[in-house]
Formats: sequence, structure tokens, C-alpha cells
Amino acid sequence: MKKLFALLCTCTLLGCSSASSKKVDLKAVSTGIAAIQDAPAMMEMDQDSINNFLSISAEDYTEAACYMPLMNVTATEVILFQYDSDSQKEKIQKGLDQRLEELENTWSQYLPAQYELVKNRTSIDADHVLGYCIGEDDFVKEVTSLITKNTK
Repeated sequence: MKKLFALLCTCTLLGCSSASSKKVDLKAVSTGIAAIQDAPAMMEMDQDSINNFLSISAEDYTEAACYMPLMNVTATEVILFQYDSDSQKEKIQKGLDQRLEELENTWSQYLPAQYELVKNRTSIDADHVLGYCIGEDDFVKEVTSLITKNTK
């Protein structure tokens, strides 16, 4: 079911055209994420945190909407980057791959239900936005809806 949902989200984000010139307003997405009522307590990452946790420097993206849990008992996380060039996308992907490997290693040994969330994450790669969303189904639906609503 999650894979079908992820496919639908990807198709929605990609739209009908393969040469999409749409742009996602990540500031609006970020504001929306912070306002989600039933989300676990999360903090927005600043540029220093992004660099420390993901090894992605400010030059490697144009905008970011990155949220991590405040407590280490939930794997809920949203990491979204907007980029302009293929070289930026490659650097972002490298940081995301490293972070996801860390999350899988941590949660595979800690809380099985949270590990399932990590394994079933929703990946985002459309309209020059690259990232992922980890969380319960309703949370992921709200985040992907925010992305869709803020894509013009």
C-alpha cells in the first residue's frame, strides 16, 4: 500500500510532462510542516545542522526544508532540498544516502515499528526537489500534499 502511495505521489509531483518547469515553494512547505498538528515533536534544521548531519553545505542547494525529531524514540523525519544543477543533486543524493544508511542501522537495532517507517519512507525527486519523508501514513500524506499544493 505504501509503495502504491509513493508511486501516486511521485506521479503527482512529476505531472504529465517529463520536461517540467514547475517550482516548489519550499518555504511554504516548511511552514506547513511546522503546523501539522499530530506530528511528533520536531525541530527545523538550520544550515549548520544540515551540514553536520548530512554533510551537505549551503552551496549544495538553493532551499531546504529539513525536520528531525526532538526525541530519539521516533524516526519521523522530513528532508527536502531544492537544487539548480546536476552537481548539486549529486551532492544532495550522497548526503541523503549516508543519512538513510545511518537511520537504517540505528532503527534496525532499536525500535522495530520505527524501523518499518524508515524502510517504507517516501522518496521525493521531482521539480528540482530531492529528499524523503519518514513517518506514519497520515503525516506522510500531509507532507506530500503540502508539496503538491505548493508546486507552481
